[in-house]
Amino acid sequence: MKFLTENDLRIIEKKEGLSNFTLKEGMKLTPSARGYLIDKGYRFNSGNKRQKKLLNKNEEFKSELNLLEAEFLKTAQLLLKYNKLIAKEIFDYSKYIKTMNLNEDERFDCRIYFKNTSCEEKNISIDFDDLQTENGKLIVELNYLKSLLKNNLDIFKEEAPIINGIIYRLTEIIDLLLGG
Repeated sequence: MKFLTENDLRIIEKKEGLSNFTLKEGMKLTPSARGYLIDKGYRFNSGNKRQKKLLNKNEEFKSELNLLEAEFLKTAQLLLKYNKLIAKEIFDYSKYIKTMNLNEDERFDCRIYFKNTSCEEKNISIDFDDLQTENGKLIVELNYLKSLLKNNLDIFKEEAPIINGIIYRLTEIIDLLLGG
């Protein structure tokens, strides 16, 4: 078993960079090497046990933004049949997500839809009967968007107030579709 030290990683970084580095089977990191990678903003992908590739936080962030943007667009398209104003709102959230990695003055501002971003999220219960309604697919899609945002809050730390506002607003829309 080979242990990679912080010094080994510094040498690899100088020669070829860390973005394409793969930890091969039988290799382990010393605690200082792991700390060095964390300080540099890298983490391992969840690939197979034999090889693990390093992911830069920026690459992970862009990947999540692309996924979220696509999900918001898909949901906006589904919402067109229900309510064009809400569909436009969800579409605008996709524009915000798309511009999230830009400078603050270049981002799309979607806060116009938030009445109160500090509100506690309302606890909504979706049951089997709700899935069978005309709006069942929309409820599931909106709930999925909420879950994606919640699961990625650690990536969007700096954007937390707006992301929380979007989560709260998605909850309001789900409540509306449930007849609340």
